[in-house]
Amino acid sequence: MFLHCVGEVMKRDGDLKLASLSPEAGVVLELTRTDRLFEIYESSTDAARSFSHFLPNAMRQNQQQHLLNNQQQNTQNQQQPLAA
Repeated sequence: MFLHCVGEVMKRDGDLKLASLSPEAGVVLELTRTDRLFEIYESSTDAARSFSHFLPNAMRQNQQQHLLNNQQQNTQNQQQPLAA
């Protein structure tokens, strides 16, 4: 099951991170040397936050366009006179 998940993530050019491993799971990963293949975090919160450091180009461009649109809208709102 685990290898299937890894395969699906790779097909989608994704990133799989592990979090909150039990001590036993950590030992198994270490003994099989698969711990080198993954980023391992203490908590799921830490793992989720690590995804925000990397955005694929398409997502980065969408985010930049969204920020630009928001800035333009804010500028327009500031320039409109208030109704009395």
